[in-house]
Amino acid sequence: MNLSIYQRFQKTTQLNKNKPFIIGEENRLSFEETSKLVDKFSYYLGSEIRLKKGDRVALLLNNQPEFVIAFLSLNKLGIIFVPFNNRLTAGEIEYMVNTTAAKAIVFNPLYQEKINGLKEVIKINAQIIKGLDIKEETPVFNQEDAFILFTSGTTGVPKGVSHTNENSLFYANVMIEGLEFRHDMKHLIAAPLYHAIGCEDQLIPAIILGETVVLTNNTTPQNMAGLLERHSIDILLGPPTIFTLLILSGISKKYKLLATKVFGYAGAPMRPQIIKVLKKTFPHIKLFNFYGSTEVGGTITVLDDKYALSHSETVGKAVKGVEVEILDENEFAYGKIGEVVTRPKYMRGYINADIKDAFFNGYLRMGDLGKLDEQGFLTLFGRIGDMMIVQGENVYPIEIERVLIESGFLKEACVIGKDTILGQQPVAFISPIEGDEKEIIERLKAICKEKLADFKRPRDFMALKEIPKNPIGKIDKKKLLEFL
Repeated sequence: MNLSIYQRFQKTTQLNKNKPFIIGEENRLSFEETSKLVDKFSYYLGSEIRLKKGDRVALLLNNQPEFVIAFLSLNKLGIIFVPFNNRLTAGEIEYMVNTTAAKAIVFNPLYQEKINGLKEVIKINAQIIKGLDIKEETPVFNQEDAFILFTSGTTGVPKGVSHTNENSLFYANVMIEGLEFRHDMKHLIAAPLYHAIGCEDQLIPAIILGETVVLTNNTTPQNMAGLLERHSIDILLGPPTIFTLLILSGISKKYKLLATKVFGYAGAPMRPQIIKVLKKTFPHIKLFNFYGSTEVGGTITVLDDKYALSHSETVGKAVKGVEVEILDENEFAYGKIGEVVTRPKYMRGYINADIKDAFFNGYLRMGDLGKLDEQGFLTLFGRIGDMMIVQGENVYPIEIERVLIESGFLKEACVIGKDTILGQQPVAFISPIEGDEKEIIERLKAICKEKLADFKRPRDFMALKEIPKNPIGKIDKKKLLEFL
């Protein structure tokens, strides 16, 4: 059997005992200090709580050292770890506990009220970790399954996705190679650790390489820039909104970020204007766009820094060891829009859900529409469910959104299909940078008339101060539908 994530951590710790591993908002831990706490907590979970290999344990924590310690402790015991979105309601948490059949939940006391109603679940306050006085060690139980992550659920009910140690370590190495991570680098983890960007794309690569991770729950531009400068951070990954706000807030004029080497964004397109300003303001920082999904468990394409401007409309090329194809009516197609599919590495399956429709001849269906060009660059056209049929024509929201964003008047834009008696009609939700909203909308209508076919033009515009998003910065289309 291949090494588990914990076993990789063991090997890394032997080579980096005194090196800082976790820098939290209140304390810091070396690799060796983290290892000792993992030994204590894993013994407590196994010998006192009587959890065993194959059990499932939920985590309801912030970006804090206890998250990392709990993750490694559970992995050491062969227990499947299930991180929950800490913004969930009590009812949503109960649903996920029942869905995953979690035996216990490790929680931050800030969320005590959310779990008070849970029945037949062992509740473990994460604060207990720092007070454990245990000398004994528990053996390592290697388990193929590592954890269950939930999809973001921006367009539907979140699904629990099961991943193995092998798959997670494979994609961690993809990130290391694709985004040029190195042993001597520091990560700022601002994306939630319960999400793939925080956990699989940053934490696990840091475990493999012996990198330092700085954890934060405050994603304001002022705090982010301050942490990047104060800790000489090398790597920052996140949704485009993080970098957009860094520029629009004016903070980037104050901080030079001379130590930072890598910016990486995913989850949505970035405005070409923002890319240009980022490259001009921070010419020493490489900018990568990476694309994957919770179902894959990692990144399948990377847009290298050298193409950041020339191919900004794409998500780059397939990474080494991964195949990416376009499926159109059950045949592979090039130069045409179809569904993105990939192999050979992906999830084991969904929890309590059929996976039959998720695959095609050994390929995982990504659920995204895309097109591959002759050079292998992949351009995305949104989720399959986002496509509208307007007057009998296929309309892809991202085409309209690009025209709106390139106007220079908007921070963000999102187009959704509204069902009417005449069929679907595009509605544009916009967030203007500044100025009179009515005047901006009239200008946008004129731009759309010039650049878009009549059936693609938005029939309505709705201006919002901020377009609603989920905790990782993706636009929450379910909330936008409430406006229609």
